[in-house]
Amino acid sequence: MKKTLTLILCSPFFISCVSGTSNSDIIKKLEVDFNYDKISESEVAYTGYSIKNQKYLTDLQNAGGDTFKLDLNIPSEVIIEGKNYSVTVIGRNEFTNVYVRSVVIPKSVTRIEERAFVRYTKLESVDIPNSVTHIGFKAFAGCAKLENIVIPNSVTHIGSKAFEGCVALRSLVIPASVTSIGAGVFSNCKYLGTITFENPEPPYSCSQDAEDSSSDIPLPPPPINEPNLTHVFSGCNVKTVYVPAGAVDTYKEYFSLILGMEINVLPIK
Repeated sequence: MKKTLTLILCSPFFISCVSGTSNSDIIKKLEVDFNYDKISESEVAYTGYSIKNQKYLTDLQNAGGDTFKLDLNIPSEVIIEGKNYSVTVIGRNEFTNVYVRSVVIPKSVTRIEERAFVRYTKLESVDIPNSVTHIGFKAFAGCAKLENIVIPNSVTHIGSKAFEGCVALRSLVIPASVTSIGAGVFSNCKYLGTITFENPEPPYSCSQDAEDSSSDIPLPPPPINEPNLTHVFSGCNVKTVYVPAGAVDTYKEYFSLILGMEINVLPIK
């Protein structure tokens, strides 16, 4: 069941505001609806926010607030009708967001679901806690200004196209905890030059996009019976991969014999 919780925009536990002009009076009038889905009697999924009184946002923009940005600090807990609910999931969000500059995800969250931050076009940084185990399909797709993202060593699965179109990414570290990666994770990351795999065993990869729940065609479970990085690297220009020293030959074999790719495989420094 979808619910909303209205908050003052500059409430310190939720959102802070940055503007290139001095419009504090207008900013203080802004309010947002915190959107969530109730997933149990004690848990909710955060599903985004919407600015409730758009008139004040228009006033801000007309006053020269073209550099207006939001720093989103998602709360770990919300009170609804007198009852506490823990925010354990970052849910699906289908709306382009042009205001959020940074996101801090609370330690209560264990899953970032599909399309959670899709097309957050001004997002520059995101803080993922060491409680998250799953990053879903297209979770950060289209975040064109995201220059760096730290994947914590609690994550075991990264969904298909999770970082598709993150053109500002230059390098990425996949922690040893990650055992499976979906197809096209780095597609259209045209400046992504290096990737570090901390796991001495190449992660499993699925060739089909079985995670896109919006598909009308039922798909079988992703095949993970053998390591296969073919689809992970589709649509990107990675030239160098760093791996544990004892795994260089293993990764070289996959890249040369299985993938037919010319990638430099070097030991982690």
